[in-house]
Amino acid sequence: MLKVENINTRYYLPSFTGAVNPADSGKKEKSDKVNGTKLAAGVAAAAIAIAGIRILKGRGNVMSSSTLPYSKPEIINIFNGKKNLMMEAEKDIRSDISKLFQAFRENGENAQIFEPRIKTVEGEFNTKIAFDKRELEDENFDAVISLIESYSPSHFNPKGVNFDVKRLDSIINDAKPLEKQTSVYFCIRTQKTWDEFKSFDFADKLKKDAIFKDEDYVLTSRVYDDFLAQADPVNYKDHKDCGYLVRLWLPEKTKGIDCRRCSGKDSDKGLNALFILPKNSKFQISQIDDDTRIIDANYII
Repeated sequence: MLKVENINTRYYLPSFTGAVNPADSGKKEKSDKVNGTKLAAGVAAAAIAIAGIRILKGRGNVMSSSTLPYSKPEIINIFNGKKNLMMEAEKDIRSDISKLFQAFRENGENAQIFEPRIKTVEGEFNTKIAFDKRELEDENFDAVISLIESYSPSHFNPKGVNFDVKRLDSIINDAKPLEKQTSVYFCIRTQKTWDEFKSFDFADKLKKDAIFKDEDYVLTSRVYDDFLAQADPVNYKDHKDCGYLVRLWLPEKTKGIDCRRCSGKDSDKGLNALFILPKNSKFQISQIDDDTRIIDANYII
């Protein structure tokens, strides 16, 4: 069984709970849904980021299809529809980690666990993403919330969820492109947490300059908060090598869904911290640190 690192051994695996402060938009339906997602307004401690303190400033160079090596490296597919199996196996520990991180945000508990990791992950290189203040239409709001809830231990459906792909793609296409290069964070698994931690076939291919792709929408976080902490492999006692936290460098003109549009709040907590990238996003690895379990990578537009 998975256990939480440096935390009472009665905890087993991390989750995605907590309530998001609703937008002051006057629409009660949206407020109820945001609160219902239980995406804590104070939770973040490992699972979607990359060692920041050790990175050299020059390593955040943007890659595009025109700047890739002439001999294109193999594109490695990750997960391939295994997300439901992963969430089913990890939902309890994710829930426990979420509670611990929320206590850290609210009253400073467990600071010795989370503060060092936050400093390592975020470092000093993050350029804040400009707040997209445009309110989502009701149908678009529902589509985004449905996607996020599929990663929430409290809302996880083992049968899967049918996403409104056309609507989600439309929101991304309509998004305001980034004005500056910045970094976001997410986590990947190199071991099957649902199958005796057997390694994925692609695990030994994750090397410098390798390109990997996620066929699903990619939920990243702008900061180290609850969502990230739940997935961060360093929080999984005895299984820290089950994956990596990825610090992903996004170039100017990147488009994604700024989830602050769901609440109308310029906040870094809970759901507000999330930034969603499109399906089939590709990333090229620039550095791997096995000690910190952080991969630095560049987003390929």
